[in-house]
Amino acid sequence: MARLFDNNVANYMNRATVNLGLNGGLELSVAMWVKPTTIGTDQRFLAKEINGIGGWKTFGLEHQGSSSKIRFLLQNNTLAQQPQWFVEAIQPPRTWVRVLAAWKGVAFDSTDAVLYLNGTATTTSFSATGYTAAFVLQEDTSNLYYGIRPVTITEPANAALAWVNVWNRQLTAAEALADYRRPNRVLAGLVSGVAINPDTEYSTLGGSMTVTGTLAPVEEPEYDFNRRPQSIGWPILVAG
Repeated sequence: MARLFDNNVANYMNRATVNLGLNGGLELSVAMWVKPTTIGTDQRFLAKEINGIGGWKTFGLEHQGSSSKIRFLLQNNTLAQQPQWFVEAIQPPRTWVRVLAAWKGVAFDSTDAVLYLNGTATTTSFSATGYTAAFVLQEDTSNLYYGIRPVTITEPANAALAWVNVWNRQLTAAEALADYRRPNRVLAGLVSGVAINPDTEYSTLGGSMTVTGTLAPVEEPEYDFNRRPQSIGWPILVAG
């Protein structure tokens, strides 16, 4: 089962005082199944906050209502750098889609990240916002938030979420496809993995999430574990 985040600031999840081991790193991937109820507002799906620094985050995966795009962003408060990669908004609402962002600091430009929808790399737009070769991930033992904006607890998600993963490396295209076909298949470098309902970590991190308020259980995408999701609602091409 997944959980429904219902556009209510009182209903969200978080993992308290967690260190994913990302500080100083140059690689990261994050992924989730998301099924939006609406897509016209700013919504925060996943963010690792940095304590006491005015809302800065190690990373975020969000929907930006003003531009109607999905945004993957990294932040380094010390350097005032926050590169952002955008893909077209998930369409249509009420349809499950697997979103995966894979980043590795190499060229320190738009080519450093790839965003995948349903296992397929997509065309992205890019905002550098100070991004240079000095950039590294910045993390402390702060909270990992699901379905809400950290620090001020605003801009709640209006969507169902399931199978949220964080890796400490950049996944390959083949791994992105494998992850789409089965959400707990790519385990190398996995530093956080939560099915959402039940909420216990299946990565080596261990522990469980804290649920604040009421998050109703909803059906997650159906899998035949012969590796093909059945309820995505988008065309699926199978080679061979």
